[in-house]
Amino acid sequence: MREVCNKQVVDEKKDQLRSILGLYTLELLALVSKDGSIAASLNASKAPSLVLQLSELLPYCGLSYVGLITGRDVEVNHFWNDDGETVESKSLVYKGAILAVLWGYACKEVAAVACENIDTLLKGLQSCKSERIRALSNMKHVPSLDYPLQIRNTCIEFLSAVLAADSASSKDDNEKIDWSFITPSLFALFQSMQSIVIHMPDPEQREKAFSVLKKTLSELPPQQRFDMLKGLIINSNHPSVASLLISVVKDEIDRTFNDVSKAEGQDSNNRDLHLQTPFITGDVLELVELILKPPKGGPPDLPGQSDAVIVALNLYRFLLMKEKIEKTNYTGVLSNSCLRKVQSEWLLPLRVLVSGILAQNVNDDSEFGSLTVSLLMPVMAVLTHCLELVEEGLRHSI
Repeated sequence: MREVCNKQVVDEKKDQLRSILGLYTLELLALVSKDGSIAASLNASKAPSLVLQLSELLPYCGLSYVGLITGRDVEVNHFWNDDGETVESKSLVYKGAILAVLWGYACKEVAAVACENIDTLLKGLQSCKSERIRALSNMKHVPSLDYPLQIRNTCIEFLSAVLAADSASSKDDNEKIDWSFITPSLFALFQSMQSIVIHMPDPEQREKAFSVLKKTLSELPPQQRFDMLKGLIINSNHPSVASLLISVVKDEIDRTFNDVSKAEGQDSNNRDLHLQTPFITGDVLELVELILKPPKGGPPDLPGQSDAVIVALNLYRFLLMKEKIEKTNYTGVLSNSCLRKVQSEWLLPLRVLVSGILAQNVNDDSEFGSLTVSLLMPVMAVLTHCLELVEEGLRHSI
């Protein structure tokens, strides 16, 4: 097909054929990267010949790494058909675009034949936030569970490198970013990253993948970050991941309290700005309620969701103690009405549930019975402390 392109005399026809060739090249990269034996060559000194041949076609087709990772080079292609294969074909092309860059990131030889410099690409993304966010939103097409582990590891490493921006040198151009338009794509990226975290085979890899997920979240402004966390928690089918996300919320709350404290007596506008973030408002209590009083009705599923319940209870306990120590009530957690609601609608029903399950299993010597008791005893301990704090709070409520 390249030879056919070269034989074309009319430039317009040649450009059209190059565009079509570019689409097929990206599709093939997406397909061959699913092969475990080929993916095993990532980070090796010698790249697979097929990947080298396909990567060599990229500059010929007018495709650059920055255009591929941001999706621009794919979006400007006008040769999509309207038949039933369009959606699947587009998906492969977008995945191929990301994989083309991942191969170049992992193998210098691949980047060389593509006439690209990975360091230049990374510096460009690190130095400009709007460009970095565009790349992250395009990575909703990130290869996930349908690709070998080596591909997923490289993807996490690449994201980590992109997010290694120095805040002092990075151009913060939030005003140029249409967050309402870009957030759905970022949500899809976070869901893919959750899947990668869950299915990493060892704890060290899972920890690294989740660390990258947190770094990606930090790229969002506070309101979008909060909404993203809330959406991920609501839609998470894995209690362990939900508990990790709630721990991120706790860290954000703690950071916001510290920022407000630092701003005390200094710039009142800066202090008011921190107080406007959702991490220090009643919105946080809604997140706790999502776990302790699920919106679908009924109590939380125990012992299956014991991890998430413990983290939610600890978050509530943290809020109570933090507001009391700081002598504030930003979240409304110390108000009489809130304390009574939490006591009657969250904690007391939960205590009845946990007590009942423990009573049924405490004398059960089976493996399931023992596991149930071991999971719920910590829940009961934290729950009891929360009830004690609520009762104390009601005696001194606002």
